[in-house]
Amino acid sequence: MSNKLLHLEDLIAVIETAIIMKEESDDIGDDDINEDTAMVVTDRLGSTADARDIAVAAKKLLWLLDRRAPA
Repeated sequence: MSNKLLHLEDLIAVIETAIIMKEESDDIGDDDINEDTAMVVTDRLGSTADARDIAVAAKKLLWLLDRRAPA
């Protein structure tokens, strides 16, 4: 995926992964992907070669949304 989300499917996967991470209460500030969350993501989205890139992008999305949330 090389840091660019070129396909709508990739964007949808990132959003779905972000939702899963939020449901699983993965620490948004942590750079590492929680192992339990990674398993849930794989179970829901299926195993893909881009899974790590998708998880990292989802983590960044959650971080951005958290920063923009009103205090």
